[in-house]
Amino acid sequence: MAKKKKKDKDVLQLTENERREVELMIDRLRLQDPNGQSLDNCLKTLKQILGDRQRVAAALLDDLSRRDNDVCFRAFCELRPVVTDKKLAKVVRQAEYRLRQKGYPLPEETENVPDASAPVTLIRQEVRKEECHLVTPPLGAGLWQYSAYLPIKGEPDFLMVVLAVTAPFMGEMFHASFQSRKKYRELLRGSAGHLGAQPHPVPVAHMAQVFFKLERLGRLDTLKRDQILLARQALSPYGSGTGSLGSHVFWREKLPVDSGYDLEFLADVAVGEVSWVVQLFQDSEALKTAGMELETARRSVLVVPDHVKAAQEREIVAKAARAVFDARVKDILTAHYLETSLARHLTGDDEGAALFLALSEHMQSLKDPGESPVPVRLTAWALQVLHGVSTSLAEEPEDEAKEPEAEHGGLILPR
Repeated sequence: MAKKKKKDKDVLQLTENERREVELMIDRLRLQDPNGQSLDNCLKTLKQILGDRQRVAAALLDDLSRRDNDVCFRAFCELRPVVTDKKLAKVVRQAEYRLRQKGYPLPEETENVPDASAPVTLIRQEVRKEECHLVTPPLGAGLWQYSAYLPIKGEPDFLMVVLAVTAPFMGEMFHASFQSRKKYRELLRGSAGHLGAQPHPVPVAHMAQVFFKLERLGRLDTLKRDQILLARQALSPYGSGTGSLGSHVFWREKLPVDSGYDLEFLADVAVGEVSWVVQLFQDSEALKTAGMELETARRSVLVVPDHVKAAQEREIVAKAARAVFDARVKDILTAHYLETSLARHLTGDDEGAALFLALSEHMQSLKDPGESPVPVRLTAWALQVLHGVSTSLAEEPEDEAKEPEAEHGGLILPR
């Protein structure tokens, strides 16, 4: 008897890839409206995919029978005739029993054999053209809303992906669902109206790099696992996120030629965005320790010349900069400055775009944060803002370099 049970269980043994496929199919179905037209198209596609894959089809039916919602029940009824292998009949019967126990009335099974004499109509295939746009408010708002309308191989409908990124390079809002192109256009118009900016076409490859970079850095804060899986599937043909964001600077040729910016000047530019940057150091123990060391040095009864005091301050701040500007922080700021460069370019400020591109590339190539005035002065400002410890390295930035506070309202989600 034990042998027989083991044999029944082995009938449905799937490979890792097959199990993954079943999960994706379930995630795809969970996003559907039970009365929507897209569900019909989805089920039609699944029938085609599962036609000659009996074990995968049976595994999907088994999974659907364990879920308690109308879409899964309808999918079960539509896909049940796909499994014709007698060895899998018991799996289907058990799934049917589960549904009956939950109160779902199963329709009578009817064979759906196509009429061989019926004429075949050839329909011209629709051009499946992707779209991708970025809406970013006027100068200094610290918000980038990406929207893409993308095909997925084997799916009749397009996936709409919306990703809002806030400074410093944080995924604040994410959404992915199958929608009509009309709905995508409505989203763009609504975003433009609420954010007071025009949607700009951008390469899908750039949005893909932003999405995967956020994921890799753990800065895509969302629990929408099923939607994340769909977005990965749609965006992966355009980029994996393993390369540098800087390799996708499609606006570089339109910027003024960089003749080499002075690092102190780039530090002034970075300090102008200090309100975004200090968020990264709020929990830094190294920064807290540096603050205490500076306070201890100032309480010393020894009389030392001002230039010696300044050198001591710089040494303490440089040591803190080496600690807080680790690989992750450098990655985040490299991406933040690059996105700021893109925003400046799209809003007509190519000179500012060139500056922030240079700042991004400097941050990416940084070897010793303690030797560069950019991270050193940012660390000094973080000490002043977060711990109230001022130094001569924290100078007031010019008014024109200051960024206004961000207003992250007005994000549009599709209904």
